[in-house]
Amino acid sequence: MDTYVFLSASENRLDLILREKIPVLTGVSVSNSKIRRLIFAGKVFVRGKVVRQPYFEVPPKAEITVEIEKEKLLFEKKASDIDFAMTDKNLLYEDENIIAVNKPARFPCEQTFVEERNNLTKAVKEYLFQKLKEKSPNIVNLPYLGIMHRLDKDTSGVIMFTKKREANGFYHNAFENHLIKKEYFAIVSPKNKSAEKWLLKKEFSVSFYMGRISAKSHSAKWGRVEQEKGGVYSKTNFHVEKQLSPDLYLIKCMLETGRTHQIRVHLSSLSLPILGDDSIVLDSIDERVNIMQAQQLVNVQYGDVVILTKSYTREKLGRGSAWLGKQAVTGNEIAVFRHNESPRYLAYCTRREGYVKAVLSSATFG
Repeated sequence: MDTYVFLSASENRLDLILREKIPVLTGVSVSNSKIRRLIFAGKVFVRGKVVRQPYFEVPPKAEITVEIEKEKLLFEKKASDIDFAMTDKNLLYEDENIIAVNKPARFPCEQTFVEERNNLTKAVKEYLFQKLKEKSPNIVNLPYLGIMHRLDKDTSGVIMFTKKREANGFYHNAFENHLIKKEYFAIVSPKNKSAEKWLLKKEFSVSFYMGRISAKSHSAKWGRVEQEKGGVYSKTNFHVEKQLSPDLYLIKCMLETGRTHQIRVHLSSLSLPILGDDSIVLDSIDERVNIMQAQQLVNVQYGDVVILTKSYTREKLGRGSAWLGKQAVTGNEIAVFRHNESPRYLAYCTRREGYVKAVLSSATFG
């Protein structure tokens, strides 16, 4: 790690100072988003004190210290986002106050540090704008849209927005007082006999204090944290919907609290990890999930998600197959992919081998 120390030339915002100074000090051109990440990670000090606010006003001739790891600074992580445009197909409900849409997996809910990155809020705004423009061609301003709750980027499901600022208070209180209930569906795989005992109960609950367990400068991870150390109370109720195979189960998850990554943390604590956790598959599916057995594989449609008990290569699956990840389950590798080739090809390359575990309808995932 390299440490750079310099004095501010004049009073200015911290992020603007770094935007000008870092390329000079390092010889590397750095994006605005990386500068903000550097600040949020606690790598910037003003007069010896860490500052995590990009808009912090730095006085003139103040000593600024920046800690930089060039390898991390130069690393460009490619987003795994899908291409998505909001259409009537994704509209679940709309009235004069709210709009509810079906968010696809692998698509963020709102703006991230990467300003050019597309997101659901932006897509829905554009959708509403085009509808308004059909009635009023001269309209130029995007409509108001307020997001009421969020889902992880890799989770699909219902997202509700308000269309009027006046509606925010009512719906915020409805969520706050649990008048609106949120339910999720997950596919889990028990890691041991103890985990299987929970599944035999059909209904069970998990509650404990939890929070972030990784350092702020590292990739975020959540887990059990004592209340005295900043943990917040969390509770989830679970219901086993059906057994999909000897080692895969469909579970309904009903939140009583809404902590970050609460469902995956609670299930992992029972050795019931969500299939494909920490990858980009199956964090949550809705009630339209269509489970089919191997002998019905001839009915697989374009875009369906297929779970196999053998890790096929991308080449064997077909060039159009979108690889979604794999996970070891009771000694077998589970390959998960979205099939974008012809159903006939898929039926041939998988039925013949007998590796199919289950098929999830593309209607679930958009």
